[in-house]
Order: sequence, then C-alpha cells, then structure tokens
Amino acid sequence: MPTSLTQQQTHNVRLAYRPDIDGLRAVAILAVLVFHAFPDHLPGGFIGVDIFFVISGFLISSIIFRSLQRDDFSFTEFYAHRIKRIFPALIVVLLACYAAGWFVLLPEEFKQLGKHIAAGSGFIQNIVLWSEAGYFDTASELKPLTHLWSLAIEEQFYLIFPLLIWGVWRLGFKVAGIFVLGLVLATMSFGSNLLGIQADPVGTFFLPHTRFWELLAGSLLAYVQVFKSNRFVAWLGQGAAPAAVGPTKRQHLLSICGFLLVAIGLLTIHEGRLFPGWWALLPVAGAFLLLLAGPHAWINRRILGNRFMVFIGLISYPLYLWHWPILSFARIVSLETPPILVRLGALLLSVLLSWLTYRLLERPLRFGRAARGKTAALCIILAGVGYAGYHAYLHDGLPLRLPSEARELLVYQYDYKNGYQEGTCFLRPEQDQRAFDNCADTAGTDKRIMLLWGDSHAAHLYPGVQAKYGGSWTIRQRTASGCPPIPGMDIADRIHCKGINTSVLDEIKTEVPEIVVLAAAWSEYDWNRLGNTVQALRLYGVSRIVMVGPVPQWQDGLPKQLLQEFRSNPLEKVLPKRMPSALNKSLFELDRKLAAFASSAGVTYISALGILCDDNGCLTRVGDEPGELTAWDYGHLTAAASQYLVSRFPKELGIHVNATPPALARNTPG
Repeated sequence: MPTSLTQQQTHNVRLAYRPDIDGLRAVAILAVLVFHAFPDHLPGGFIGVDIFFVISGFLISSIIFRSLQRDDFSFTEFYAHRIKRIFPALIVVLLACYAAGWFVLLPEEFKQLGKHIAAGSGFIQNIVLWSEAGYFDTASELKPLTHLWSLAIEEQFYLIFPLLIWGVWRLGFKVAGIFVLGLVLATMSFGSNLLGIQADPVGTFFLPHTRFWELLAGSLLAYVQVFKSNRFVAWLGQGAAPAAVGPTKRQHLLSICGFLLVAIGLLTIHEGRLFPGWWALLPVAGAFLLLLAGPHAWINRRILGNRFMVFIGLISYPLYLWHWPILSFARIVSLETPPILVRLGALLLSVLLSWLTYRLLERPLRFGRAARGKTAALCIILAGVGYAGYHAYLHDGLPLRLPSEARELLVYQYDYKNGYQEGTCFLRPEQDQRAFDNCADTAGTDKRIMLLWGDSHAAHLYPGVQAKYGGSWTIRQRTASGCPPIPGMDIADRIHCKGINTSVLDEIKTEVPEIVVLAAAWSEYDWNRLGNTVQALRLYGVSRIVMVGPVPQWQDGLPKQLLQEFRSNPLEKVLPKRMPSALNKSLFELDRKLAAFASSAGVTYISALGILCDDNGCLTRVGDEPGELTAWDYGHLTAAASQYLVSRFPKELGIHVNATPPALARNTPG
C-alpha cells in the first residue's frame, strides 16, 4: 500500500466537500436548540457554540492557508466572502426582530432591543452583553438578540487573525511562522481563560481574548492538513486516497473519542459550572478529534454524514439566528416560560424560516452570479439596520408608536393617600392607635354610625362608602396597614396591630355603631378567627355586621397586566374592559368559603368578586377613560372603582349579596 499522496492529490482531497462537517454543525445547533427550548433536558447544550467555534476556525483558516500557499490571498476577496456568508441572514433576522419589537415591546424594552440591533450589526454584541449582565441570568431570556455574542466573537477573530498570519507570511516566516503564531496565541488565550474564570466569569464567557483559543484549535488543525498534509496522511495510516482504501482504525478511534467527549460535555456541563475554563476542553477537543478523523470514519460517515444531519447542518447558521428571537419573543409575550407545545412550535417555525432563508437568500447571494455591487449593498443595508436600532435606542424606544392608552399606562401613577385618609384614618405601619385621634368622622344627617374596620382593603372602600352612605350615615373609618379586624392576632411586621384592634373594640363598646363593615386581604390572614370578632361585636350590641369579600388581585399589578395585554394583541388599539387572565384564582374559592362562614355566623356577606367579575373576566376600568382603572397595583381599588363597587351594595346593608360568577371561578387562570 502506498505510503503517501502526491501534494496535488492531497490538495484535491482536502478541497472535497465533507458532509460530516455539516453533520457536526447539526450536532452543535441541535444541542443549542434543545438547551434554549428545554434547558432541563440538556443542561450542557450551550456548548454547541464551542463546537461551532472549532468548525469555523478550521474551515476559514483552511481557506486562508490555501490562498497563502497559492500566493493569491486577497483581503478584499476574503471579506467579500464573509460578508456574503454572514450578512444576508443576519439582516433579515435583525429586521424581523425590529418589526416584532415595534409591535409588542414597551419603550424600555424596545430601547434595549435597538441597542442590541446596533451592537449586532457592528459585531460587538458580546461586549454589550458583558457590560449588562450574564448569559445565564433570567433577563437574558427577555433579550431576543442575546445569541449574537458568538457571531461577534467570530467576526472579531477574523478581523485580527488573517492580518496577523498574512503579516507573518509576508515577513518571510511562512509555514513555521504561522504555526508558532497560532500556538502562541492559542496558549495565551487559553491561559487568559483559566486565569479569568474565577475573577471575572462573565467577562471570560463573553470577551474575545478568552475565546479565541477555541477557533485557533480549528486553525491549528487546518495548518496540519494544509501545510503538513503528507505527514498527516501517513500518521492516519493511509497510504492512498482515503476513499479508495477506507478509514483506518486510528480514524475510527479518533472519531469515537471525539464523539464521547462531546457527549460527556453535553451531559455533565451545566450553568453552574465555571465556563469556559477547563470544561470547554470537552467540546473543543471533541470537535477537534471528529474533524481530525476525517469524513470516512464510521461515526462521521454514518451518523454525521446522514441526510438529515447534513440538511440541519446546511441551515445551521440561519437556524441559529432565527431560533432564539422566536423563543425569546414567545417568552416576552406570555410573561412566563411558554408551554411545551409553544416551544416546539417555535422550533419548527425556526426550521421553516431557516430553510427559506437558506434557499431564497443565502444560496443565491453566495453562489449566484457574481456582482460587484452585492457586497457593497449588503454593507449599506446592514449599516442602515444598525442605524435604525441606534435611533430607537437614542429616542427611548420610540414611545409614540404605542396606542395612547398604552402610553398612559406607562406613566400611570395613583395617589391613594387622600382617598384612603392615610395617616389619620388609615394608619401607616409605624403609627399606633393614638393617631386615630386626628381622624374625623363623615357626619351625615343621621347620627347612626357605620364603622369601617380592617386593613388597606377596608381603607380602599372608604371613597365608595362615603359617596353612597355619607349623606345619611355618620361614617367612621378605623383602618391600619396590614392589620386585619381580628382582635388578639399578632402580625410580625405590624407591632401596633394588636393595640389598634383593642382600641377599636373599646370604641365600639362605648359608641355601639349600628353597622360595622369588616374588610381585609383575607387571604393573607387566618380568617377562621373571625368568629371571635363577630362574637365580640354581638356582645357589644352591634346590630348589623357586614363582611366584604376579596377584590380581584392581578399578578404583577393591573397596569402591568394591561400592558401585557397590549403585547398579546398588539394590533388591538383599545385595551379590554374585562380580563379573565392573570387573576389570583385562589380568591374565588376563598370567596365561597367566606360566604359560607358568613351565612353560618348570621353575618351579611358582600362578594366583591361577584360585583366586579362575570364570566368574561374582571373589570379593569370602570369608565370609558383608560385612566379609570379598577386597581392601581395588584388589588387596591382606586376611588372610582371603590365608588363603583359600593354603589352596587344594597341601600340598606343587611341583604346577602353573593354572586361569584361560577364559570370564571372555575376557569380563571392562576
């Protein structure tokens, strides 16, 4: 068996298309996709990016080395090729993100997206993300262009490395100089990675000098295959063309070892590891060995070279660009991790868009008829996209693009203090019962007293009670923050609560109001002790006891939920008057339990949920003006909502009102 190939034979073999490299790209992108969509199922999937780095370093360095070998290397041609390879899909994805963000992102979010579009266009996204936060923090899920950090690393490498090796070559150091340069740079970069991983793990993850060694690993392999091809073929044990004699045992062993290293990395590396550090050697060495083994080793030929893997590899670049923005926008719109089916749908959509991008955009521009204007046009378009993003960043996310209702919600503020009579009739946590001395009753024509007792959820009823009953009744408010109308209850962060309730009971014993209205955020307390309150009131001669049930509570607050509704329906210019979503579902069951308690205790019960909600949802505003919200936070009523609610109380308090909408109580999402 011949021991070597001629140089021309070797050169031709090395230029041949290797389907296994596209298969290795498929391994990398599939790992990234699974990690981003289902992180618990493949915790080390993010190392797919490191595999990409090695592949990129190998392929691009091979192109450069061959050009130097033929003495026809051209920076113009090299960067024109990079531009036609990278820019088309990137431009389309950036424009799609800008368009999606225009409709669904709030100004601060669109401002950040604009910054990231500009950074992505300028290939400095890794630097921007390093200045903001880490790759694995929760906020990264809400950044549709987080993934462009790796593209930035690659392009920064290809701005520096070709210039250095061209300089070494021109200075006459030729092949030996390139090897020494590559080895020194790789050693320095890997050392920087090890030194920085403890002191600055975020910087080590994102910054180019701690990542270049991964691309240089591929470059060194390219060096061996291009400049030391005869020795390389002999080392593999092939004395003739590999296709003719088949793979050697050494190639099989290299392939198996590489495959195992990648698999171990995928299964053992996770977000808790200091990465890259030493851990990055697993994917880098694994990819290196798989590339070294060549296309004819069994794993490379049968697994990496099968048609499905090759197809995924061919669209891997647009697939990498598309998948994360789609997953991220799904997360943004849903305000939580989307359901499994949504994430699967996002991945399928990514594959479809990637295939269309590859067939309709990438291939025609890369391999179609040559045109001098292509490269310049792509540069101008990408610069324009970057400027559009920068413009959005400079102008605070372009808030005028939002409907007027959404803009009002963005600046929504509500001053509850006067309506709740804070500081005199609604006590702050640091105030004790003596502050009630400054609380004036609302004197009506009738001297009968209606006393409102409870925490802030009683205080927010005061505007409505005063409006409906204040003309005839004397309204007295005895409310305190975080202090339910349950005598003897200790509240950890409300040290005056017990004294306040004792004082209120003493006042009731002396004044004997005809009606006592009890209200509180019942879900926060042991409401089963309300029997003690009712017993004391009856003992002191109170003839009518009224208990008001919980009001709707909105996750993250009603103003934010209405803005979220704008995200979900960006083409709808009028925000809904009722919403069935984002409600605290448990309150409907609590409402029924409280109603049953009140009935057994002979207490009048008023279901606020029954008044404010129906089967279509709970009220978000009480008038046609967007500013008339029912709640200014998670569940405290505005004055307008208080008046709306109490206006639907019976004229003579004593009629049982319990009308919780059964369908909503069953179906409201938690």
